[in-house]
Amino acid sequence: MGLSIHKIKKQPTSVIVLIVMTILTLLFYNFFRSWKFTDPFKSDCNQYYSYLVAFFIHNDLTFSFSNNYWLIKGPLGIPNVKTSLGVALVETPFFLLGHFIAKIGGFSTDGYSAPYALSVNLGALVYVLIGLNYLRKSLLVFYKEFEVSLTIIGLFLGTNLFYYSTGMPIMSHSFLFWLFSVLIYNTIKWHKNGKFIHLCLGVLACGFITSVRPSHAIVLLIPIFYGVFSWTTFVEKIKLLISLKLKLILATIIFLLPIIPQLLYWKIYTGSWFYFSYTKEGFFWGDPQIWEVLFSYRKGWFLYTPLMLLSIAGMFFYNIKELKFITWVYFLIGLYILSSWWCWWYGGSYGARALIDFYPLLGFPLCFVFRKFSKNITWRVSGGIILTVFVAWNIIGTIKYNRMIYHWDSMTKESFWYGFNKISLTEEERAIFNSLLKEPDYDGALKGERDIPKLSKEK
Repeated sequence: MGLSIHKIKKQPTSVIVLIVMTILTLLFYNFFRSWKFTDPFKSDCNQYYSYLVAFFIHNDLTFSFSNNYWLIKGPLGIPNVKTSLGVALVETPFFLLGHFIAKIGGFSTDGYSAPYALSVNLGALVYVLIGLNYLRKSLLVFYKEFEVSLTIIGLFLGTNLFYYSTGMPIMSHSFLFWLFSVLIYNTIKWHKNGKFIHLCLGVLACGFITSVRPSHAIVLLIPIFYGVFSWTTFVEKIKLLISLKLKLILATIIFLLPIIPQLLYWKIYTGSWFYFSYTKEGFFWGDPQIWEVLFSYRKGWFLYTPLMLLSIAGMFFYNIKELKFITWVYFLIGLYILSSWWCWWYGGSYGARALIDFYPLLGFPLCFVFRKFSKNITWRVSGGIILTVFVAWNIIGTIKYNRMIYHWDSMTKESFWYGFNKISLTEEERAIFNSLLKEPDYDGALKGERDIPKLSKEK
């Protein structure tokens, strides 16, 4: 494939960074988390998790034991969970650990007592940290320790990944970050050494990603188009895939393994192998809200996570030709898909949470920017200051979100600037702040009324 991967002498800097971040994260874990032992699972988290409770605790995937879930009556008249079961699959080891601890510790074994909460939530954080390590190793193929260390710090502490690792860890994003990191690492390794095991692990990650979020089925584009930067390299890639023959068939089977449980669930409980469980919800392909996703006061990615402006800037200039094309393709297609969803703000969230899934891929152009800051001591200090500002912005934002100075879905231009210089609100200030919010019209959005607050268009 004519790849330009070069070997980098490894130094411990980025490893030390990971260790320090792990310690700090665990120390502040309780402070930033939004869940409590009395209410460990909520919203989407509970829906993903429901499969485990139904299967292991009640042995009843018809959910006759509870109506505390978002259940949709399917064609067979059987209630079905709206969300896919991919998150439940990757949560399973930590769920079983929590179940074991609950049994021997005399806790309730209903799936919701403290051992379950601790195990699956800390498990999600473990996945994120593993993902950061895989991303670190991938970045070190192309970049040096200093810029890789800055990138890892930035992606974790300077983006909403931090909140979704510590505040609501069992949302899908922590798991997808890990899976994308595993995929990218094994894609690079496969193209470097040609070992079939890396192809298998890469496509297995693709399967889990698709199982977690079916709209990410396009993730197969990453291993397919990695190394493609011209017509010649595209032809070479096609020839490579054809040459795999039986190995490609086996890789396809491995890709399907994490998806099969979902297909079986749909077949048994809906009568169809493929079933759109979101029923009345859908995409408005002719009206993507890209501007709102990126810039709006309600959820604008660049407003709440401005560090990623550096990554987007880096995409125009970074020189890893093996990755540049697929980075652009996947990001643009993914952005179009997620901004076409009826609820472009994705309900209650801190910033544009749906874009967290892209961070492992966007880490490469971000690292390129930090390479530019590593020229000399002056540039290094400048890069450190810039990174510190973005990290501080995110940490303060995380605190403000926990204290509801960033509202989960109703932010406006006026509410944002009213709370800009505040880290807490008095009762009087809270009343004023609440009066400046604008609750989204969810019913209208379902019908295609995109619910763009006029305030977000004001200059």
